[in-house]
Amino acid sequence: PEAPNWALALYVACINAALFAAFVWQISPLVGARAALIFGFFPLLAPLWMVSAFSVLPDLPAGLLLANAMVLAWRIGTALIAGQAPRWTWIAGFEVCCIAALYLRGPMLLTGLGLHCILLALAGLRFRLLSRPMAGLALFAAALAPWSLAASDHFGAGVLTTTNFPLVIADGFGDPDRLCEGPCEPGIDILPAWEYAQARAAETGVHPFTQERAMMAASLEELTVRGYLSQVREHFGRFVFDPAGWLRFKLELSFAVPPNWRGPLAFLALSVTLIGYIPFIAALMVLQIVPVRASDSLSLQSILIKGMTFCLFLQPFLHKSSARYWVAFAALGTWSAIVLWQAIRAPKTSPARAMPAWLDAVQIAYGAVFAALAVAIALA
Repeated sequence: PEAPNWALALYVACINAALFAAFVWQISPLVGARAALIFGFFPLLAPLWMVSAFSVLPDLPAGLLLANAMVLAWRIGTALIAGQAPRWTWIAGFEVCCIAALYLRGPMLLTGLGLHCILLALAGLRFRLLSRPMAGLALFAAALAPWSLAASDHFGAGVLTTTNFPLVIADGFGDPDRLCEGPCEPGIDILPAWEYAQARAAETGVHPFTQERAMMAASLEELTVRGYLSQVREHFGRFVFDPAGWLRFKLELSFAVPPNWRGPLAFLALSVTLIGYIPFIAALMVLQIVPVRASDSLSLQSILIKGMTFCLFLQPFLHKSSARYWVAFAALGTWSAIVLWQAIRAPKTSPARAMPAWLDAVQIAYGAVFAALAVAIALA
């Protein structure tokens, strides 16, 4: 508890560096050593990404654990497509990465379940291969059980990963003047609403979770579809299009930085970051729409990136978002650019493929839905 800030920052940076190095080491055989060097350009040389690497926030390590899990999922999926049983070491490493990401950030439950669904779909093509992915899913559930059981026992109600989902929804989309039977007291994030729910539940004798749901219903009473999509658009604006938002907040608390230096430092950090951020995040968006069918390997990479982007991008639909979260999917932007480049350079004559054609149809349908949602949000 008494550790100096520099020691804490160095400790966190070492963890993030190890996770990033493990990801690049894992992905090098997949994309090629020269292509893997691009990860050194982005996100490694992006100042705003590096700021997060020294910060005690779970988003970056959770995102790096997800990236490592995706590479292991590619190894497992490649074996399944070839009709082979994946190695137990791959299964174990994959589950460790998934559950560690989940313990860092509750919303990573969606990415963990999404990856398992993709692998089970691939294994389902050959029923005899289902046993190992199913065993992995059982391990994932068993690793989550201690937290869920302990939290459920503590609160006297069923808890999977988090207890405050109704307050998060209300905070992101509801009327703040209705949340606490009027405006909540000033405070940090949803803490005032949580404290009000606890106090009100004690007064009335209802369960605090019941009180939270009632507060959510009251705040959302006049929410329309157009209003909801408008809020989602605002969330996406901070989530994707304002990568410096978190830096501005940190500079306000950086008392060692002279006030007259903070603006120029923020401008310099943002300018250098955008050199990599804009093209690689654009590649991530393009890959969501473009179906990749050049080879089984590239198709599987495309499906994994699409699936995980979908899970991560659900946050603005459910949660008030900010610039601190983009670091979790920064590496996926670079990976997307590599996949698109390799697909463009692939021979025009399609090699023999073991992946079923219906997965190509899934990519096309996903791209159409993604584009339609983007247009609906933009026009809301």
